Amino acid sequence: MKKSAAKTSAEIGQGEPAKADQSAASTCEDRAARFRDHWGDEFFRAYFGRGAKVYDRKTRRLVPLDTYIPTDEPSEVRIDGLITEKKCRCCGSRLSLDCFSPSRTGRGGVKARCRECCAEAAQEYARTPKGKAARAAAVQKYEAQERARQETIAARARLDQILFGRKLAEMFAAGPAEDVKND
Repeated sequence: MKKSAAKTSAEIGQGEPAKADQSAASTCEDRAARFRDHWGDEFFRAYFGRGAKVYDRKTRRLVPLDTYIPTDEPSEVRIDGLITEKKCRCCGSRLSLDCFSPSRTGRGGVKARCRECCAEAAQEYARTPKGKAARAAAVQKYEAQERARQETIAARARLDQILFGRKLAEMFAAGPAEDVKND
């Protein structure tokens, strides 16, 4: 079995280890301490053991617990319990809620990315082959729906003409209308 290159805190205390080993170990311990401060010691012990992984919201991936650094900066600004400003996930700038598109599932009722970043992402997607194919399929679907709508309008007009023609034929076959006498 191989020995790990990183030294434990007990080994660091013995002798004179290299500076890189000291800084790496202290950084790892510092990260774990910050994580414990952020989440609480009981939560840390209950849910995480050796080699545990945590979901990092910034990178949106599972990362090893010893490399995870929770952010202290909140993603939104609250005044009286209501969100007034939000940080864009894409560009990182803090903007008012007016700069975000509405969303039923997003915090504050808005999307996580600002309108400019969403527009930029949509333009990038439209330039890709997959985006071009999606656009062509959408245009084709729209044109098919429009043709069907026009055909329905034309069929209704023909049906109206047929029904109106039958009414006229019935009226002429019945003869002139009799006058109703008032008694």
